[in-house]
Amino acid sequence: MTLNRIKELRKICTNNYGKLEDKNLFSIILNDRDINGGLDFEMEMAYYYFSDGCWKRRYVIEKTVQPPFGETITYDRNESIANITDEELLNILNSNSEAMKKFKAYEASVLNRFGDTI
Repeated sequence: MTLNRIKELRKICTNNYGKLEDKNLFSIILNDRDINGGLDFEMEMAYYYFSDGCWKRRYVIEKTVQPPFGETITYDRNESIANITDEELLNILNSNSEAMKKFKAYEASVLNRFGDTI
């Protein structure tokens, strides 16, 4: 993956924003831990997606609780959303092979949908 490919894909996504079926790129589990003796858990997550002409990262801590009775409850805390640059996205992709795999699949689906080449 190159910086130029990421920039070109961003341009294609921007030009076809209203027609994009999926804007989600990938997610990364940054940290996870059991709480309450292993009955419940928290995951620190980073979700990457495309919106408003740029790449974005949604950071959140998701807490999942299993009450004694009833369905599992999941809620978010410490949520923040930030724009990320093409360079930052490239660094993330180069440091995480699973993210790279999902990003390449996203790139292929966008190129197939809109008939563009990079």
